[in-house]
Amino acid sequence: MSKRTYFIVIGALALVCAAEFFVHPHHTIYPWHTIPCFEAVFGLIGCVAIILVSRVLGQFFLWRTTFSVPLEQRNADTGSSTARVLNWLVESGVRVSENQPIVEIEISGKTEVLLAPARGKVVQLFADPGNELRAGETLYNIEVTHTVAEMLQKRFCGEEDAHA
Repeated sequence: MSKRTYFIVIGALALVCAAEFFVHPHHTIYPWHTIPCFEAVFGLIGCVAIILVSRVLGQFFLWRTTFSVPLEQRNADTGSSTARVLNWLVESGVRVSENQPIVEIEISGKTEVLLAPARGKVVQLFADPGNELRAGETLYNIEVTHTVAEMLQKRFCGEEDAHA
């Protein structure tokens, strides 16, 4: 959470608490209703709890799918449509974050490190170190949520192939 958001939330909480001193309390049914700012703090804690529980449940129940990450076509300057796998920086079964280094490849004599396109779990590696791949061939499979897989499909295959 940014500092600005933090100050906005604390300011809103303080404003609601200050307003309680000017609003005539209704009939208090329970003893905790007499505690100043109880409703505001209870509401904030309840909202945070709902967000945290939904994030935890989302980890278990989101629809996951496997996406095949291809070797992308490099720009025409390289003059090569093949690449050689030098070294895998992750193993199959490892969870990766977005932009985490995955594999070192050699293209036209230059070494490049390819990054993970999204957060997910690497489920299968398709080339051993030393193998050559052509542009478009699958490097590895990554397990991601369905929404992320659709985004990756558009990125790697183009808008027209996204729903094929």
